[in-house]
Amino acid sequence: MVEDDMGRKFQLNQANFEKGIEQWAKGQGMSVEELDAANIDVNDADAILQRALFGEVIYS
Repeated sequence: MVEDDMGRKFQLNQANFEKGIEQWAKGQGMSVEELDAANIDVNDADAILQRALFGEVIYS
């Protein structure tokens, strides 16, 4: 569970994580099936987690 300065709470769970992966892959122009986890770098992983928690990339 993550809480921001405004008191909003965000939870990372499997469903949110999968949604974050789907959103990230779509933004990269690919499907989840095309995703090669061995080619994800730290910036990609960060973007996936932010999408999973917040629904968008807030911190870049």
